[in-house]
Amino acid sequence: MVLVFLSGTFSARLSAELSMPHIFADHMVLQRNEAVNLWGSASPKEKVTVELNGQKTSVRADASGKWNATLRPMEAGGPYTLIVKGKKERLAFDDVLLGEVWICSGQSNMEFRLHAAMNAEKEIADAENYSFLRSFNVKQEMSHRPLSDLQGEWRVCDSGSAGDFSAVGYFFARELYRKLGVPIGFINTSWGGTDTNDCKIVCVLLNSRNTFAVAMRIELNLSNR
Repeated sequence: MVLVFLSGTFSARLSAELSMPHIFADHMVLQRNEAVNLWGSASPKEKVTVELNGQKTSVRADASGKWNATLRPMEAGGPYTLIVKGKKERLAFDDVLLGEVWICSGQSNMEFRLHAAMNAEKEIADAENYSFLRSFNVKQEMSHRPLSDLQGEWRVCDSGSAGDFSAVGYFFARELYRKLGVPIGFINTSWGGTDTNDCKIVCVLLNSRNTFAVAMRIELNLSNR
C-alpha cells in the first residue's frame, strides 16, 4: 500500500493539466498585424499544438511544463476558434476576434463604470450595436510578487454587460471602432485609490534600491505641488 501511494504521488508531480492563463478565453480579442504569442502549462516535455485561422504550429513544453507558441501576424477578422491540443487534452476558445487590444489602467476615473455616467440609460441601450467591442475587467488582487495569471473574463458588449464596463474605456473603444472598423478589446486594470505608497512597499520587498529611490522622488514631487 505504501509503495502504491508513493508511486501515485510521484506520477502526479510529473503530469500536469493542459492550461492557459485566464486572459485566454471565449470572446477574447487578439492583436491584429502582430505576432500572436500564446502560452500556458502542460506536462514536462509534452508536445502542444495550437491552431487559429488556418495557422497551426507545435511546440514542446520545457522541463517545468511551461510552453510558449507564436503565430504569424494576421489581419483583423473573426470570429474564430482557437484550439490548443496536448497529448490527451484539448482546449477550445470560441468567438475569438482579431483587432486592436488596449490596456485601460489608472485610478477611480478609469474605474468609474458606465452605469454611473451621464445619460447612462441611453448609452447602455446603444451598446447593443457594438458587439465587436470586448471588455476584460481584471479582478483586483494584491501581490508582492509578479503573478503568472489573473482573474477575470472577456465580456461581449451589449446592453446587459456594458453597464459594468469602465466608462472611459468604453467610450474610447467605441470611438476607435467607429474610426477603424475593426474589433476592439480593452483590458481594464484600474484600481481606485491606489497611490505611490503601494509602489514603495513593493520596491522595498523586492530590495530594488534604485526603483525605491525613484518612488520616493515621485512622492516628494507630488507632496510639494
